[in-house]
Amino acid sequence: MKLRKLMAGIVAVTTAMMLLAGCSGGKDADSKDSGDKAAATEGYHTAKDPYDGDKVKIAYVPNIGSAANAQAWEKGIRQVLEPLNEIYGTIEFNVFDPNGNNEQQISILTDLCAQEYDALIIQCVDGTGIVPAIQECEEAGIQVISLNVSPSCQHAARFGFGGYTNGYAAGLEAAKMMGEEGNVVIVGVPPEVTQAVGDCPWIGFQEALATFEGITILEEQAGDFTAENANEIMRDFLTKYDDIDMAWCSNDAMAEGAALAIQSAGREGIAVWGADGETQALEYIEQGLMTGTIFNDPITMGNDAAKMALYCIMSETDQNFVDAEYAPSIMLPSSVVTAENVKEITNRW
Repeated sequence: MKLRKLMAGIVAVTTAMMLLAGCSGGKDADSKDSGDKAAATEGYHTAKDPYDGDKVKIAYVPNIGSAANAQAWEKGIRQVLEPLNEIYGTIEFNVFDPNGNNEQQISILTDLCAQEYDALIIQCVDGTGIVPAIQECEEAGIQVISLNVSPSCQHAARFGFGGYTNGYAAGLEAAKMMGEEGNVVIVGVPPEVTQAVGDCPWIGFQEALATFEGITILEEQAGDFTAENANEIMRDFLTKYDDIDMAWCSNDAMAEGAALAIQSAGREGIAVWGADGETQALEYIEQGLMTGTIFNDPITMGNDAAKMALYCIMSETDQNFVDAEYAPSIMLPSSVVTAENVKEITNRW
């Protein structure tokens, strides 16, 4: 088999199987022109084939580019696109970092429309506030693929992790390790983030805790996903409450910040749980600073998102406008990690 056919087969078969319902179809072959950019019309757009000389442009716009998961997503995307570009010389890939600023992310998307990008892979800063900019991209024919924190509107595809289910499993494990009783503080997230993510591990975790009569939630404060902010919140909790048995944080960065606050205060016996499974969190578990986390694999998700972007570009059906209320969701597996199995996690990021 020729290399071109092999690579095209990997992309087409893998992504087509993941795309779920409503992602096939197209017009007659003669509707494809020589690769000129065309906006979406009645559910179709001009397909491009980077394996056959068509130039394509793909952008990755994370929430916060310096975050460990954002860097892992980028690594996964590059693992797919860069080797293909070395072979065919047809794929331009660029990263634009809004540094957690929604207005900056909106500005970036407006620029992508002007620069005629073909696909956008995005983790939203604000899934609701970004909607008009996402719709502008869609009208310009840009195929939109979201990662984890998604826009609150229809788009080509959304990738996420098995959030609620694994969060619930982690919550049950955490409760078991507490003896099914004790006091808990929570460094959570703003409501709009929960709405954008949808299948949230923090909802599952907290609902699992709620099934135990002996567990009391002392207080919840919304964090901003950073260790620094969570450190401040945790120091506030430690000042207010003398009897804390567990701190649950909605991501690992916040759990790491909370763990350092507990260590600095000299408090012992407080379990700390996070979610994501980044390398530093796994190391904190090994060191006894954290108790557990939910391990995700954003590198693999980045691989799949890149393949999906190519599939959408090559499909004459405009995936942004498939008749569905929400974007097709592709959920990747996660696993609960504690000191008992942390050594088994070798694909660290």
